[in-house]
Amino acid sequence: MVQEFEEQQSSAAERTKLEMEMAVTEVARLQKTVELKTKEMNKVKKLAKNILDQRTEVERFFLEGLETVKKEIVAER
Repeated sequence: MVQEFEEQQSSAAERTKLEMEMAVTEVARLQKTVELKTKEMNKVKKLAKNILDQRTEVERFFLEGLETVKKEIVAER
């Protein structure tokens, strides 16, 4: 009976060790995934900022052009 208990205990310890190794591997994989996603998000943020800056420049250009046209219309009248 004692021998059977020790075998069960040994078996449980081995299973726990294997589960722990698998968990460590999974954690490492997930950490790598998080790092990649973080890098990807930073790239997306940079691209979004560039797009917003370009949009602002274009809007400024059109507003200046509109203002110039308005002044020309007033001057011609």
